[in-house]
Amino acid sequence: MPQTTCPYCFQEVVYEASAGGEVSCPHCFGRFRFPGPSEGDGADPGQTVSPSEDAIVPSETKPVGADPLRRWIWILSGLALFLVGLIAAVAAGRYVRTLRTATPEGGLGTGPSSAADHPAGLNPYAKWIGQLQKSKDPVARSKALEALVAEGPEAVQSALDVLVQTSEDGNVFQMPEGATSAWVEMGSAGVETLLPALQSEKANVRAGAAYVFSKLGGQAKPALASLADRLQDPHPRVRWYALEALAGIGPAVSVVLDKIAPLLEHSDRLTRRRAVLVLARIGPKAKSLLPQVQKLAKEDPDASVRQMAELAARQLNLEALVQQATQEASEEIKPLIERLQGGNPYESVAAAEALAKLGPKAADALPALALALYHQDKWVREAAAKALGAIGREARAYRDALAAAALDAEPEVRQAAQQALDQIDGRKSAPPR
Repeated sequence: MPQTTCPYCFQEVVYEASAGGEVSCPHCFGRFRFPGPSEGDGADPGQTVSPSEDAIVPSETKPVGADPLRRWIWILSGLALFLVGLIAAVAAGRYVRTLRTATPEGGLGTGPSSAADHPAGLNPYAKWIGQLQKSKDPVARSKALEALVAEGPEAVQSALDVLVQTSEDGNVFQMPEGATSAWVEMGSAGVETLLPALQSEKANVRAGAAYVFSKLGGQAKPALASLADRLQDPHPRVRWYALEALAGIGPAVSVVLDKIAPLLEHSDRLTRRRAVLVLARIGPKAKSLLPQVQKLAKEDPDASVRQMAELAARQLNLEALVQQATQEASEEIKPLIERLQGGNPYESVAAAEALAKLGPKAADALPALALALYHQDKWVREAAAKALGAIGREARAYRDALAAAALDAEPEVRQAAQQALDQIDGRKSAPPR
């Protein structure tokens, strides 16, 4: 068949020799007229014809600019297809990530389960983690946490890994307040499942567990040994929250004084400050470290550490302060101080109640009341806290002892200590006597 050259795109075009008339270029879709054998000189089949300018007549039906327009249509169509494909790829990626943290409805049972029981890449606890993280209903959050705890330590660590974010230097720490509140409301029931999280390879998981323990106060006592093991943790947030948790546990922490003492010389000022805070909460049982604490109170380069050390030194030295106060007390207060220190809890409670009735006039008994906050009997601790609150602003020097009591394992002591703090700080007036 004869061939010719398209006058628009200059590509070779094969056409039927007998057709004549209008020819359509398959490359650019341009149309032009080319004379067939009957109209021209005749051409042999298979011959390539190079028409002259006057032999080629562009078709009148071809609109001006149709050739570039078609090209742009093809270009834009291709671009649109590319964008559609890109959007589809992004959506698919997000879907895959969703699958990794999602589980089908009802995918969790009541018995122990493992990630190995579920398709690869899926988080079998995502349903409960999401509810604990995002729900505004405290009841729903509590149920989610109960479900996670029922699943065991693996589920708890998986939840902490999602919920907790922290930086390597410890400057950043984030954990949803609702999730923390749910753990605090669960109390000591969730302690055992949190303990393995303190040994996690992930710093954010360890920090999250220590943070929850720091909010549990005296209820975290079963974790005492594990928290002490974390005092040398390389991540600052883990150390800080472990120390704060130990401070909340109170005098019982005296059994790990040997692990706390080295932190008084730590290079990190916030670690030193928290270590001193723990000693203040331990009270007289940490008296063996009083010389080091007094040295920090005078020589530490950080003002906040010096201030905390001064308060701690007062708590550690309470027994000596009580002796001095007893000697200087009035004839009315002195016998009450002696009864407060007596071995009979009933007499101690009665003495504290009598001092509370005296209010600010019982200021001479402040060291003895502060010392009573470390008493083994919870009713003595409660009565001492109430008496300190009744004395009011003059009890500020022993505010830290009350702050420790506000984290007591017994709810009656916690409530009395918090009320006393409110009275001392002027947020609440003393009840009528």
